[in-house]
Amino acid sequence: MSKKHPFVSVSALALVGFALGCGGGGDASDPAGDAGGGASVATQGGAAGAGSGGAGSAKAGAAGKAGSGIVQTPSGGAAGTTQGGKGGAPGPWSLPAGFTPSDVGGWLLGAAIPPGGETTGSGEQGCVSEVRGILRDFRRGDKPGGHPDFETIEGDGETGIVEQKLGADRKPVYVDGKHKLMTTKANFDQWYRDVPEVNLPYFVSFSLAPSNGTYTFSSEEFFPLDGAGYGKEGLERNFGFTTEVHTKVAYNGGETFTFTGDDDLWVFINDTLAIDLGGLHSSKTRTVHLDEIAGKLGIEKGKTYALDLFHAERHSTASHFRIETTLEFTDCGTFVPSDPK
Repeated sequence: MSKKHPFVSVSALALVGFALGCGGGGDASDPAGDAGGGASVATQGGAAGAGSGGAGSAKAGAAGKAGSGIVQTPSGGAAGTTQGGKGGAPGPWSLPAGFTPSDVGGWLLGAAIPPGGETTGSGEQGCVSEVRGILRDFRRGDKPGGHPDFETIEGDGETGIVEQKLGADRKPVYVDGKHKLMTTKANFDQWYRDVPEVNLPYFVSFSLAPSNGTYTFSSEEFFPLDGAGYGKEGLERNFGFTTEVHTKVAYNGGETFTFTGDDDLWVFINDTLAIDLGGLHSSKTRTVHLDEIAGKLGIEKGKTYALDLFHAERHSTASHFRIETTLEFTDCGTFVPSDPK
């Protein structure tokens, strides 16, 4: 059994000084800058805010409380104002400090996970449009010591590689039998587990930009490990890695989840396969309307369910990664044990 470390917080992912205010009565002498009735978020030393519900004093490093909606103020300490107090218009959204901007939203590469050091945790609350996961870097399989599933196979898609139900260890279960775009079950089982000398794991955080009830992360060039892991290995970018995310979402009716990308992608909701884009392919899109598959997923309105996402980038052609959803995350992501099989 691998050694379990505490759940990694936002600060461990280099989001220093994250604070969330919930609105209040307004007190100009309060260094936290209470005012109005909504919320303001300050990062990297942060900013204080003031809303029309009362006066708020600005002080670097304090969480401002103002307006309605979420204001994310990157690095610094300047005062910010959200108009309206209770019932006011939502404040603007901006990418948290330290994140790398993508086409929409952004990502933050966290610390490397040492051998035997993967975390477990129950999931921090209140992220809404931010979720964390794990990237694992692999050597290209056409070089000595490389993984045979990476950079050695080409194709245009293959579904049915994993079972319809998530495994008891919260990992996808390989369907026994020969697949044209895979090698063996043993090799696949290494994709989402920490295996010394086979892969190098890193924490990652995604920030999805909100717009009219839709949350989007989109990158036409998703290469978060260019300067980390095994590097580019003679290629233009680092193309060989997997992405694993475990979070929870609220199902209230009418929600959708869309993924666009390559090369492999499986999304499970309530431990049941909801999207299967598995197998090497160019960029493809799949959208699920949760109301239409609620029976298959076994979900009911007004309840919260697990959402588990597994992605792989396996060949040096392109790397597209887009999530677009009306689902709200109810936690910031959890990390599950990954003892090698």
